[in-house]
Amino acid sequence: MARKPFFDTLRDVRAGAVIDDLAEKFQELVLAVETTGKGGSLTLKLEVKPFKGTSEGAVVVTDRLDLKKPCIETSGTVLFATPEGNLQRNHPRQESLPGITLAGDAGAARATI
Repeated sequence: MARKPFFDTLRDVRAGAVIDDLAEKFQELVLAVETTGKGGSLTLKLEVKPFKGTSEGAVVVTDRLDLKKPCIETSGTVLFATPEGNLQRNHPRQESLPGITLAGDAGAARATI
């Protein structure tokens, strides 16, 4: 008996939707690798079980895609805790100096002009 090419069988799983999902997830992975400069992985797991209630050789094939995209690392943000337990950008016990604003605080910069 000739062996059926695996890709032909894969086209039968979920009527070919698994191939579309693989292509979509693979594209996500490639874009994430390009963005971060780090590696990731895409795993296809196929599980084959006997189809319950029949003895005619029927099986159920289930698929699972596991995408591990690389993460973008950030340097974090320094915030200060208030006595009430909130966080804020300015130190709660330090007075503001007139004309001095935090970088990126466009609203405060306009107010001093």
